[in-house]
Amino acid sequence: MTFKINHVRLRAMTSIGMFGADLPFKEGLNVLRAGNTKGKSTCMQAILYGFGLEKMLSPKREIPLPYAMLDHVNLRDDDDTGPPVVESWVSVEIENSSGNFLTIERGVKGGRDFRLVSTWDAPLLSRGLAAEEVAARSDYYVRDPGAAQAEAGFHRRLSEFIGWDLPKVPKFDGSMSLLYLETIFPLLFVEQKVGWSTIQGPFPTFLGIRDVARRVIEFLLNLDAQRVRVRKREIELKLAEVGHRWQLSRAALEKVIKNVNAAIQGIPADPTAKISDNFVPLILVFRGGAWLPLREHLSSIRDELARIIDTPIRKTGEVAGELEISLEETRGKIAENNALREAAFESLVNGRAELDAIKMRLVSLRADMRKNQDARKLQNYGSMLGTVVETGHCPTCHQSVDKELLPPSSGDAMALDENIAFIKAQIEMLTAMEKAGEGKIDSLSRELGALKEDGVALRGELRSIRSALSAPSSAPSELDVRQKIELDNEVQRLGSLEIEVSELIEDLRNIADEFIDLKSELAKLPPSDMSGDDEGKIRFFESMLRQQLAAYKFSTFAPSEVTISREHFRPYVVLRGEDEIEAETELTFQMSASDSIRLKWAYLLSLFEVGRQMETHHPGVLVFDEPRQQEAEKVSFAALIKYAVKAAGSDKQIIFATSEERDSIDGLIGGLDVNLLDIDGFLLKKLG
Repeated sequence: MTFKINHVRLRAMTSIGMFGADLPFKEGLNVLRAGNTKGKSTCMQAILYGFGLEKMLSPKREIPLPYAMLDHVNLRDDDDTGPPVVESWVSVEIENSSGNFLTIERGVKGGRDFRLVSTWDAPLLSRGLAAEEVAARSDYYVRDPGAAQAEAGFHRRLSEFIGWDLPKVPKFDGSMSLLYLETIFPLLFVEQKVGWSTIQGPFPTFLGIRDVARRVIEFLLNLDAQRVRVRKREIELKLAEVGHRWQLSRAALEKVIKNVNAAIQGIPADPTAKISDNFVPLILVFRGGAWLPLREHLSSIRDELARIIDTPIRKTGEVAGELEISLEETRGKIAENNALREAAFESLVNGRAELDAIKMRLVSLRADMRKNQDARKLQNYGSMLGTVVETGHCPTCHQSVDKELLPPSSGDAMALDENIAFIKAQIEMLTAMEKAGEGKIDSLSRELGALKEDGVALRGELRSIRSALSAPSSAPSELDVRQKIELDNEVQRLGSLEIEVSELIEDLRNIADEFIDLKSELAKLPPSDMSGDDEGKIRFFESMLRQQLAAYKFSTFAPSEVTISREHFRPYVVLRGEDEIEAETELTFQMSASDSIRLKWAYLLSLFEVGRQMETHHPGVLVFDEPRQQEAEKVSFAALIKYAVKAAGSDKQIIFATSEERDSIDGLIGGLDVNLLDIDGFLLKKLG
């Protein structure tokens, strides 16, 4: 999961011929030296341009290369009217850890669109191969939507070549997007003009990625925190979806139950507990003025139905006396049903009125709570506005209060606290009463519905008895026939209800199992997102940072006091004030300009070192354009070069571009294994 830059080539066709430069880079430390304005930064920017990463510097669509690639080529220091550039392009050859090559070519000026990137899977530059001698060319695009994800997008191709599977990260608008290459490379490539202005980055903001520095470092260090956070988010979304399904299934169950004026007990409001395989909810039906368990009632009427089926239907004449008795009993039952309905209706009306009163009182209490809390807040700020003294009214009961009788102001705060505590207790009590009232009204509504159904059945039974009494004595008893039909209908209806409830309970059981499994997985994830391996990487990062700060003569704080934040990974120190209270302080304005540069060196090289020693996504490449900013002490720069040689070793790559004098550079790299590319004069020279 690493790569290196093998070769950079620049070409500019002018009216007097071709100009160009070839810069071969090696593993280890490479130092590109050139005088000011001679082309050092042109080479550095050409690498970024070849990779299609100019938006890392600015969202503008302008090409970030200087006049030598766009306008004219200087021939002498004292002449700014060199031959005009007709066509120009940049080529960069890279090699990944698998030994694969990718040669990249991108037009700068001329006939080719700057969004087109051509590639060859071969080392055209380092081995001097001609394009026609190798595999076919592949074309991609950059700077347009899709460049990071589409098959024809160059940044997708580059990411795959490096071996990166870019993660999805949250944006400020709530959507998710890829962690674009433009956000990753600021920690790998420090551009001269703005790259040294911050410790992390600077990162492009126009992409709208939330906590971009944190996301990039989590990715480069291959921290579990990124995956843990993403998985937590996935589980939370899934839990919300499962909870919604639970509510839908529960509502369907309630509807089925309510359709027959029944009630069900034992189903939780949320899927917080497992529903056992042998769980049977208690279903109640309202019959004869009382709530009866469905199973017992169904068993009873099934027995009664079986008895009636086994009994021959009698003749009307045989049951005449019984019919007379049943007629009077049914009339009594109807009268009792009417009384029960009236009582249930009255209770329902009263219950609704009580509930409305409770709700109104809660609205008033909550408004009073806000007033008291605001009054206390104002008092805490030292204001008398909004208090009893100013308004002349108690903020709780709203009664007029004589100012002359008010206690000293120190007592008002206590009174407000007591008011708030009292109101809070009242709200809690009335909220419980509101919930109980809603349950009572629901139960009364079902009772009233069941009583209405009983009344309809009783009146039907009364009509049947009357009809039977007027029927011929030899005719089958209509009462027996009706009783059999009604019992059969009741058995069928309640039996279907039992089956339908059983199916819905099975749905709820499956949803609850899924919910509990998700909760269990969520509980196993690290509470702080970071795993033990993550903490080990950050501790090593801190250790490397402190070592380097000491080597570079960092002096704003003792290097041993510098710590890496586990939240955003920025360096900070813990300061103790006169009151002995400790406070975390980020390293920003307290530092001198030269210490800021030293901290940037140490920070990026420490990331590089973690990538070298541990399993990360760091590509093993680091580029500093003019690292000796703010005229950092020569002894510090020398320490930087020595550390870079050691860090790069023989299998990683660090590139420094500098305008230091040649004698100074020779003194700094003497005895070290450094690939020095010294540019004599202008970078672009006349070719053949």
